[in-house]
This record gives sequence, C-alpha cells and structure tokens, in this order.
Amino acid sequence: MKKKKQQLQKERGFTLIETIVTMSIFFFILFGVYTMIQHYGDVTKTEHSRQTMQQESRYLVSSFADEVKEAGAVLTIAHTAGFLSAAPFFNGLYPLNSSYYPDGLILATGDPEAVTTLSADFNGGETVLNVKNATVSAYDPSFPNENPPWTAGQKGIVIGTTGYLVFEVASVDTGANTINTSSTPVYYSGLLNTGSYYDNAQGNDAGNTLTYSTNSPVIRLTNFSIYVFRDVYDAKLSGALGTSQFIRQMIRISDANGKQDPLAANSGAEYSVISENIWDMQISYIAYTDFAAANRQTTIDPTHHYFAGGSTSSDPSALVNDIRGRLLKQMDITIIAVADFLGGRGEIGNAGNIPPIGDNSYHYLPERKMSYRVFSFSIEPRNFNIIL
Repeated sequence: MKKKKQQLQKERGFTLIETIVTMSIFFFILFGVYTMIQHYGDVTKTEHSRQTMQQESRYLVSSFADEVKEAGAVLTIAHTAGFLSAAPFFNGLYPLNSSYYPDGLILATGDPEAVTTLSADFNGGETVLNVKNATVSAYDPSFPNENPPWTAGQKGIVIGTTGYLVFEVASVDTGANTINTSSTPVYYSGLLNTGSYYDNAQGNDAGNTLTYSTNSPVIRLTNFSIYVFRDVYDAKLSGALGTSQFIRQMIRISDANGKQDPLAANSGAEYSVISENIWDMQISYIAYTDFAAANRQTTIDPTHHYFAGGSTSSDPSALVNDIRGRLLKQMDITIIAVADFLGGRGEIGNAGNIPPIGDNSYHYLPERKMSYRVFSFSIEPRNFNIIL
C-alpha cells in the first residue's frame, strides 16, 4: 500500500505553485536575455549612427569641398575678352539660399581643353550648336588622343549674359563643326522652382528660351551638380509621432531632365542621396573688391558678406553680381549633423533647439531622441579672383 502511494505521488507531477515559480524564474531569465539583446542592439545602432555621421562629415570637408573649390575654375574663361561684351550670367557657382532650411548650390566645372564659342546665334529651344571648333587639340602632337574630342553622352554648357543652358551631347560633326544635343536640356537658368529653392534671384531669362549670341562660350563639363535637400518620411518610425516622422536627405542632382521640381516623385531626374544625417547646412559668402589686400584677416565689409546673420547682407541679387564679377573670395559652410541614438527610444519630443547658424536664427531637431554635431569649414573657390 505504501509503495502504491509513493507511485501515485510520482505520477502527480508539479504542483501549481511549483509551476508558477518555475515559469516566473524562466520569464525573468528570458526578460534579462531580451533586455541584453535590446541593449546591445541599441548600442550597435548608436555606433552605426555615429560612424555614419562621421563618414558623411568627412565627405563634406573633402569631396564636396573640392567640388566647390573647382567650380568656376574653368568657366572663368568666359570672361576672356572677345567672348562676351558683358559678364556671363553663370560662372560655375550659383547660390540657393534658404533662410530657415538647408542652403543649396549649383556647381559646374569645365574641361579646359574643350572650350569653344558659337559661330552663329543659338536659340535655347534648338538642338544644334554651330561652334568654331568641335574638336579638341592635344598639347603634344605625338599624342593625338591626349584630349578626347566631344562625344555623345557628355555634358556641356552654353553661357550668355542673362542665362545659360546645360545640354547633353547627342552627336558631334567635326567636319561641320556642330554639336547636336538631346531634345531635353540637362538644366537651364531659371528652371529650378521647388519647395525651398529657386534660381531666379536676378529675374534671369529662362535658359531654354534665350538666344545666345555669336561668340558665346561653349564649354564641355567635367561635373555638373545641384545640391539640395528634401524631407522624406521614415516608415520605420511611423505612428510614434504622427506626421513629424521624417528625415532630411541631401541630394546631388546631375541631370534635372528639364523638370522644374526635380525633387518631386517620379520627376525622372538623375540624382543620388549624399546624406541622411545632415539636418541643416548654411552657407555664408565673402566677397572683396580689392583682392590684393584680401585675406582671412581682412575686416569684413557687411555689404559683401552674405547670409551670415547679424548686419551682413541678405541680398541674393547682389551676391550673384559679385560672383559674376569674380569678387567671391571665401565660402563659410556650417553643418548640423544628427545621429538618431538608441533607435528613437526613450523620451519623445523635441531634443532641443540648435544654435543659430548663418542667417538661420533658430531651428529645432526632429521630434525624437537625437544628438547633433555642429562643424564648420571654409572654402576658397579657385580662379574666381584671377583676371585673365
């Protein structure tokens, strides 16, 4: 009988209390493991965000800075006597100032060996440029392919006194000295008209309707870029803060395809995303009338120091005139780079306002748990102050 009772106790298993205690211990173990995994996941996201911010910061102070330096270095040739009777409208750099949003830039760099002029007037709506020379001469006759001639797929620019047009080469007839272009321009002056940017500070002529006179410079481009920003909603964060869930992307457009708003969905513009970690970029421009005395220690003339806040000028037309006249000496660029720490978990709400930069007197970070870094650098565009 005793043996049978012991056998029944063994078959009975755990009591309810024993089961609850066991499950509780198991739950706490699982919770601890989950918390550890979540913590290390957050650490990984934080470090990745920091590294991305640092990498993009390095890009801006290297590649982007070099591109700005080179802008206008060859297009300054448009000022050479005999090309145009007045200063060309575009000199390789065009500011896209936005007081309460990141500033933008239009940049172009030319090929010094592929510069020619129109041999007949050209209407921006046409597709055939009659030029004085459609070939490219080599420095050394022993190396005839040293400088390749104009070929299909390359980009070029024709510049007038009140506008310009960037085109893509469709074909070249070296015998007739003609450059045939694609029907849709890559870009032209007065085109950009998007949410926070426009390029009609001068009330300039639309480049696709302008008649470019004989002797207007035609230059093959080695680079054409439009740097602008756009707000993009982040689906991963949707629902937590409603409509405030967006990130800000820095975009490099290489071909607007004739679209007024290349940032619009399905615009067909050719672009690449440079950064998703830059929240603001403010650019100040410093010009001098006397380059012999100009240096970084020169007392700044507020009328020729643009968009730096305080008493400095905010006249975009005056700035464009200074750039056209090759008076630009220096550009001061300030960046607000952000990092989304801990994947947005934690306290939700504004992370605080960022310090004033340039002509942006106040601004706020995105409404989630953010950290930011402010860094500044100066660039001296090349050849703007060289008299040919």
